[in-house]
Amino acid sequence: MASAKRKRENFAEAIYRPSHIKSTDLQTTNRRTSRRSLVSTQAPAASDVEKGDINRSSDEVDESIATLKLAAESVTVRVLRETADEQARVIQVMRSTINAKDLKNQKLYRKIERRDKRVGRLSKRVERVDFALFRTRLAEA
Repeated sequence: MASAKRKRENFAEAIYRPSHIKSTDLQTTNRRTSRRSLVSTQAPAASDVEKGDINRSSDEVDESIATLKLAAESVTVRVLRETADEQARVIQVMRSTINAKDLKNQKLYRKIERRDKRVGRLSKRVERVDFALFRTRLAEA
């Protein structure tokens, strides 16, 4: 014997079928939007061909195919444009990051050059002092 809770769960998951609509009139698909809510949507027909209209004109079929192709192409183009825009934004961010790093590197290189100049001047001064000491030692000897 099923418990009351289980009966409620089974009832909540049951497909809603109103008695005044025959199941053959509308094909519907059911989609659960939450644990308790069930949305019923009309199912799209496979090829929009009614049961009695099998010998449909090829012009209508070609027109439907052309319409579907155009729709698919426009969606593809839109997706490609969005992807390209996203990639352009990423590239722009990367460029700005690179520019910021380049500025920082240039600043550091200028700092290093100033220090190299200072070291060069100090080494020349040391050489002059050494030469002067060497001369004084020679003069004393």
